[in-house]
Amino acid sequence: MKKIVKIGFCFILVFFIFSCATEVKREDRIIPRYYGRGTADSMVKALSLAKKEALQQAVLEMIGTASEAAHRGDLENLVYSPDTLDAFVKSETVEVITREEKGGTWETVIRTEVDLLSLEKVLRANSIFGSKVTPGSALGSGAEGAKGNRGPSGMEKDQTIEPEEAVEEYPDLKEEDEEPGVSQELTGEEREFIDRYVERMTYMVYFNEDTEEDPFLMKSAVTIANKTLADSAVPVIDLDQFESIKKDREIAFEEQTGQDVSIIQWIAQRLNADVYIEIDAETSGEKRNEKYYGQANITLKVFDASTAALLGSVPYNSPRTFSTSSILDAKNNALQSSIYKAMPMALNQAQVYMKKALEQGIKYLLIMQNTQDAKLMSSFRRKMRSRCKEIRTISASPEETAYEVYLFGTIEDLEDLVFDVAEAIPGLENVDRVFLRGRSITFDTGF
Repeated sequence: MKKIVKIGFCFILVFFIFSCATEVKREDRIIPRYYGRGTADSMVKALSLAKKEALQQAVLEMIGTASEAAHRGDLENLVYSPDTLDAFVKSETVEVITREEKGGTWETVIRTEVDLLSLEKVLRANSIFGSKVTPGSALGSGAEGAKGNRGPSGMEKDQTIEPEEAVEEYPDLKEEDEEPGVSQELTGEEREFIDRYVERMTYMVYFNEDTEEDPFLMKSAVTIANKTLADSAVPVIDLDQFESIKKDREIAFEEQTGQDVSIIQWIAQRLNADVYIEIDAETSGEKRNEKYYGQANITLKVFDASTAALLGSVPYNSPRTFSTSSILDAKNNALQSSIYKAMPMALNQAQVYMKKALEQGIKYLLIMQNTQDAKLMSSFRRKMRSRCKEIRTISASPEETAYEVYLFGTIEDLEDLVFDVAEAIPGLENVDRVFLRGRSITFDTGF
């Protein structure tokens, strides 16, 4: 009996030690991150080039400099292409370190994780070997011991270091610091506001109306995109709601805008969407051996609804899908699978770019009617500037003056601010709000 107890005790002790050792190993696991820099004439192109350079660093670490150079042509098509980048770069881990625009040229530096196993599979499938990836090695050996790279400046392309050292290269990116891409000058309260705002943004999805694709397929794509957002607990505007307002208000759109903005942006603003996503797609299909095959190439363009500024663009080419019923069904399968893959990337791009765009606050349109007294309005503008992030005059006349106001707050906060400022200026005590919708608010001075 004592012998059995001793054996049992030893078993428990061994199990406990093994469990503890496994836990320590998990905690000590290194997560490699790769840096990249991109320079281009647009913010989107610069980000794409930065992703490409970061991905190239992972390839170099895996197969070495000589093999990477020898297979550069194949790698450009299989890995580095804009259409394939997001299959390997983990979009949800992309951290924007710097983003600057000088003389029309954008420069972006990022840090990101890479799907090393997927990358290794593609290299092996195309007989691209070198360094840790050899014909006789097991799948996973290419990612074994990966450490990431030092950064985009002052390094040899095949040089790697520990992630902790990489953090020291960019001390503003230590784990306890604020979200990458958000200005260091922001207060904690402002950063919290940006985070809350981005988390609660409302999205609207529609398709490019100039497409020659079957409307049935495009509406199906929108439905799947909306479902993907809804499944992620993201507020999204229903397709029926969009089409209802589009049908009823096309005439009003033409009268109010004179075609200065797209109807999609106009409706997004009317429905209080923060971001709208436009789906463009090309599909193809064929019948072979009583089976129907389809393929889809899509691009999701992400826009700021208030400014129509492009926040991101996600291309995706689907693998060939098949159906036993029809070519249309095969195309629909390919299109829907592409949307499922691309939407999380589009959502991530929208969040990353909006955090950067909101560093100056949310932009509101403030209109003051009956502004005959220019000196009075100048005093109003100066006092507003001391209470908000920024205020700029768009137009001014005796009838009305329009401002762009940048504020870390809601439209209701702006309304309260205008009342507070106006009450302190003799002559503006009778200011009254006459209209509020979305990010636009109109007051009458009372003259």
